[in-house]
Parts: sequence; structure tokens; C-alpha cells
Amino acid sequence: MKAVAGTVALLAVLAFGIRAFQAPGEYQLALVDRQGNKQLVGTLPETTFAPRISPDRKYVAYDSSDRTGTAVWIYSLQDRTSRKLSPGDAHYPMWSADGQWVLYTSNAQGEPAIFQQRADGSGQPEMLTSPARAPEPWSTVSQMFSFITLSESDYDIWSYSFRDRRASVLYRIPNSAQHSSSISPDGRWVAYMSDEKGREDVWVQAYPATNSKVLVSRTGSGTRPLWSADGKEIFFDNGKQIFVVPILRTRPMFETGDAKPLPISGFLQGPLRRQYDITSDGKHFLMMFP
Repeated sequence: MKAVAGTVALLAVLAFGIRAFQAPGEYQLALVDRQGNKQLVGTLPETTFAPRISPDRKYVAYDSSDRTGTAVWIYSLQDRTSRKLSPGDAHYPMWSADGQWVLYTSNAQGEPAIFQQRADGSGQPEMLTSPARAPEPWSTVSQMFSFITLSESDYDIWSYSFRDRRASVLYRIPNSAQHSSSISPDGRWVAYMSDEKGREDVWVQAYPATNSKVLVSRTGSGTRPLWSADGKEIFFDNGKQIFVVPILRTRPMFETGDAKPLPISGFLQGPLRRQYDITSDGKHFLMMFP
């Protein structure tokens, strides 16, 4: 949790991480390439949580909190202004694969549920599934998105199918946490974090799920995986350092090389939900810095 300066902070523990409300300030928002070069693209409020860049790389969806609550906002990278998207309390935005919709979590109907709303703010939000904690990536190929559920302290990964408008369990291991899922560009594989072995590790399983899975973070802990745009690599972080893992083959079995660090560090990242993103062309990470 970040340090609190100035006035006394109002602390709030939310369903998928820890927030600190403090005197107004800003984070630097930057695009960072694989060599660690930063291009500053604006600033966001100090209460910004989990920014996500749109597929066309023109906008950033994020949620931000103040003493009146939390809302989802859309930030324009072109004119560097923000507009409020959600009509009320909302968290954890995620873009649709075509950039036309934003998913988010809201308690508007009494319990946490995932809604979708037009990214341009037109129309009314539509509830898709409940109970649900936080939406994760949207796959056009598989016509689904993954999301997180929480029962007591046990996080599980579910999926929501747009074909049959139904949610179902994707990966669940009792008494352990599974979250931070990422779907491969071809829709055939899901990378995710699990602490089933007593530490945070990145795994890959086929989609639809099978009983076979592959450990990706073999040389150390890892969490919050992301696929490269061409599906040939997986990125993850450990200790606020980005690592990359090459995918050697997917047939007849899924096999990866060893994780290697990239010269990218110092970005903001707290527990659980990923605080950075990757552009649709795979050339840059979207990150926040103090």
C-alpha cells in the first residue's frame, strides 16, 4: 500500500485490493517499451486503480475513488482529459475486444455484479452475471470473457459465454487463490496465477479447461500474466520487475522456455489486481509511476 502524505487518509479495503484515499495528487502515466524506455502520456489521479488501454490505443479506462465513492472513467490519450463513464459506484474496468464496450463491477443491484456499457457512454449499463468480483480479458475468438469470484478468501476464475449467456467455473482449486487470467490471441490457452503450491506461480491451461496444465514461472514466483500480441510469449511480474517467457511450442504439448527479466521496474503495483497493461500491438506496456 502506498505511503500516505499530508492529511489523514481514509483507508478502504475493497473486494480486490487495498486502496488509500489521500490528499489529491497524481501518478505519471507512461508507455514503456521492452528496453525500458518511457514515453509519458499524461497523469492520472493518485487513487487510480487498474488502468486498461483500449484496443485502438487511444483511451485508458480506470477507476478512481474519493470520499463520495468509486467510479469508472475514460481518459483520452490525445487531449489528456477524463470523462466519467459509470452512472454510480463501479470498479475494475476492462475493454471489450473491439473497444466498443467496457465491462466493470458494480454493487448497484445489491451484490457485486459485472455490467457492460457502451464505451462512448450512450445507452444504459447491462448486467451480465452475478455474483462476480472483477472482469478479466475478453476473447473474440471464444466469444467469452473470464472473471473473478470470491468466496471468503478463496478467489476462483470463471468464464462468461456470450453464445449461451451463461457463467461457469473455469479454474478452481479449493483453499487456494486463482486469478489474473489472460487469454491467448487464438483463444486456445489461458495463463493465470495460482498459489496452490504455497507461492504465487503462473500457469497455463488449455481452453476449454483440461486436467493438464504447465508451470510457466519455473525459476521463481510470478503473477499477473499477459500474452504477447503474436501469442509467442508470456509476460508476468515478480517483485515489481517484468519477465518474459518464450513459448517454444503448443503442439503436441505446450512448452515454454525459462523466464528472463526485462529492464522494466519501478512501476506501481500492489497486491492482487494488475496495475499495468499491454497495448494491442504488443509494443508497449501502459504503466503508472510515482
